[in-house]
Amino acid sequence: MSNDYRHLIERFLVHWNQGDYTDFSEIYHTDFEFCMPGTAQSLGIMEYEDWIDSMRRAYPDLKIVIYAELNCDNKIALQWPFTGTNEGKLRHSPAAHKQVELPGMTLFHLQDGQIWRAQWFYDVIAVYRQLGRTPSIFLDTA
Repeated sequence: MSNDYRHLIERFLVHWNQGDYTDFSEIYHTDFEFCMPGTAQSLGIMEYEDWIDSMRRAYPDLKIVIYAELNCDNKIALQWPFTGTNEGKLRHSPAAHKQVELPGMTLFHLQDGQIWRAQWFYDVIAVYRQLGRTPSIFLDTA
């Protein structure tokens, strides 16, 4: 990968692994949006920071490690495993006190040297299984 955007990846890891957002405005474009599994709409920078915070509260030992990256034109694709122990509430689920390992991918679209859009891809069902839970979409509500 070209070193042109290496700082973006390094800061992405600091945001997630350390919860340090001091340079958000330098890394993420003012029109930043992100999409993740289970959401139909794109969300903005404030929702993204809130999402990171909620994940860090739920998984205090959260760690993302990049094991593959690809840079093409104005896109960066990162392949990673997310690991962490669920020690806090996540959405409406209480802590399960179990460790999860989740493979996933993030596709960044770049604009003006910043991350303009981030698309997350991972298996939400795999997380529920590792936590010993059944996703609400599979519960019979009739």
